[in-house]
This record gives sequence, structure tokens and C-alpha cells, in this order.
Amino acid sequence: MNLTSDHIALIRSSFVDLMSDFDPWHTRFYEIFFRLAPHVKSMFRDDIVGQEMRFMTTLKVIVDNLDQPDVLKPRYAELGHTHAILGVKRKDFDPMGEALIETIRETLGDAFTRETEAAWRQGYRHVADQIIAGAGLG
Repeated sequence: MNLTSDHIALIRSSFVDLMSDFDPWHTRFYEIFFRLAPHVKSMFRDDIVGQEMRFMTTLKVIVDNLDQPDVLKPRYAELGHTHAILGVKRKDFDPMGEALIETIRETLGDAFTRETEAAWRQGYRHVADQIIAGAGLG
């Protein structure tokens, strides 16, 4: 299933809601991610607040440009390269995606509809596949 304009619209509109509740959710994302994949915690520096900010900045760039693959292609390649250097494996992307979904669900509550969840899952899979390809983990 491809990422459609409807998916992108749902991701973008829910992302606006997420950003209005920014402080708790980006911290919660890493709590959930490390619970689901404790082995990845050692890949992160002690500056988790800085990492949270980098993650949010990157996520915003991706969300803003989901409909412009040529804009994102170099970013995906860079992210893939960085993840490969850190020792990230293909399997590590699954718990990251689940952490993202769980965090969004907690933050948005009832506003996180089945359609919105499906859009985020599809969007995450699309982005993860691009990063994995950039890392040569394909």
C-alpha cells in the first residue's frame, strides 16, 4: 500500500495536534522505545534531551515534505548512513515504529482514530523503508 494524499493529510493534521502538546510526548516516545527495545539505549548518548530535539526536528521536516520525495531523498540517505554507523539493524525499526504509534495514541487519545493510526503506520513504514535503503540494510 502506497502513501496516499489522504494519509499525508491525516499525518499532517494530527502532527499539528502533537506539536501543541510537544513537551510530554517527545520524552514519552523515548521511554516507550527503550522499554520495547532496551538494547538500543546504549546507541544513544547521555544527552537524551538533545536527541529528542533532533528527532522532533527531523520528524517535522519529514512530515512537512512527505509529498516531495526528491526533497527527502538526501535526508533519508543521511539518516540511513548515520543509523548504520550507530549499529542500528533493520529489526530495530519495528519497535521504533510501535513506540511512535503508542506515543501518538497516548497523546491524542480519542482523536487518534483508526484512519489516523493507519496513516501513521503507513507513513512510518514508508519513511523507515527509505532510511533502511539509505543504510544499506535492505
